[in-house]
Amino acid sequence: MPGGPGHVHTHGRGGIHIHPKISSKAGANANLAQFIADSGGVLRDSGLTLPSGVTYGEGDKCLGDRPAELVVTVNGVIMDRPSRYVFRDRDHIRIDFQAVSADSSLPLESQR
Repeated sequence: MPGGPGHVHTHGRGGIHIHPKISSKAGANANLAQFIADSGGVLRDSGLTLPSGVTYGEGDKCLGDRPAELVVTVNGVIMDRPSRYVFRDRDHIRIDFQAVSADSSLPLESQR
């Protein structure tokens, strides 16, 4: 994500900073959805709109017309409600939009 202003923001170097100036942007509200919002996008538990306006939603097609899903992992663990995730120091957050296998509800990348 590019650097930008906001209560939960980045300087464009891979880290996220939390500097809430109002209580409504602090604590549980200083979450992944707030970071994406402060960057100009929207994160829902089932989809993502990038600051460019490009939207990815569950059920959209990718990789040869397969249905896809939003998968957010924190430190390698899949988040069921990623929009509400509150950061901790040194978290590694990955946001993917990937095809779901026809045989399983697991993303293709997770199957072996």
